[in-house]
Amino acid sequence: MTIDLAAQLRHELRTPLNHIIGYAEMLLEELEGGDRPELAAGLGAVRTDARELLARLNTVLAQGEGAPPDLAAARSSLTPLLERLRAATGTVRRQATEAGAGALA
Repeated sequence: MTIDLAAQLRHELRTPLNHIIGYAEMLLEELEGGDRPELAAGLGAVRTDARELLARLNTVLAQGEGAPPDLAAARSSLTPLLERLRAATGTVRRQATEAGAGALA
C-alpha cells in the first residue's frame, strides 16, 4: 500500500467515525438531565460502538503500514461492530422520531 493510499484510506474511514462520535457526544450533552433516558442510552451505545470500531480500524490500518493490510481479516473483524453500530443508530432514530422533533432540543 502506498503512503498516499494509506493516508487516504485512514482519512476516508476515520473521519466519518470521528464525526459520529462527536455528534453523539454533543447530543448526549443536550440530553443531560433531561427526561429522555432511552435516547441517552441509545446515543451512549452509538458512541461506544463507534469508539470501538475506530480503535479496531486504527489497529488494522497500523498493521498495514509496513505491508498491505489483510482486508479479509479486517472485514471479518469490523463487520460485526459495524452492524451493531448500524442497529444502535436505527434504534436512536426511531426513538427520536417517536419522541418528536423537540426531543433533542
